[in-house]
Amino acid sequence: MMNLKVFLKWLFVLNLAILASYLLIKNIVNVDFSYESYFKIENLIVILIVPVIEEFVYRWGLVFSPKSFAFMLVSIPVIHLTSIIGLFYNTMEVIWLISIISIVLVSVFVYFFLSRRIKDNISFYSQFHKKNFSIIFWLSLILFVLSHYSNYEQYSFFIKLYFLISIFFSGWVFSKVRISKGIWFSILLHITFIFTSGFIISKI
Repeated sequence: MMNLKVFLKWLFVLNLAILASYLLIKNIVNVDFSYESYFKIENLIVILIVPVIEEFVYRWGLVFSPKSFAFMLVSIPVIHLTSIIGLFYNTMEVIWLISIISIVLVSVFVYFFLSRRIKDNISFYSQFHKKNFSIIFWLSLILFVLSHYSNYEQYSFFIKLYFLISIFFSGWVFSKVRISKGIWFSILLHITFIFTSGFIISKI
């Protein structure tokens, strides 16, 4: 159930942390980021879709169910494998398209197979998830951060560190919210945070 007070509390904490860290890094390296591109029409769809994908990939499986855990086990490797392929081939090349389509088709088959297997052995996998929850939690968070690394390769060390630490903290919050309030709550918080943080920093 949506709790407005909890939502606003975490939204305030996230934006306060981003604002404080941004002011710090801005003074250290004397750099100015432009967030105006956030609000261009062509970027709005991406801003709305990417958080949904990220929340399902990295956080849906934090609360155990056969479907959510199977999806996490399949989708995280797929996301990072496609990123690795992108290092060797330009997007939209034939070999890139063939590789991505092949990976997606195989992953769909593996997902249904794995979810059925988990459902048939739900007691074992439920205990496995519970016993190894800390590893699952922190590994998914670290992989979430690493999935953003290539976005900031062109920046200096301090700016790159700022972004990665910010992503780590926000990802930790999204994970905690997903566990306590549900996946749709964390998705809404994620999307809202992107818009509000971009707006606040663009006005500094």
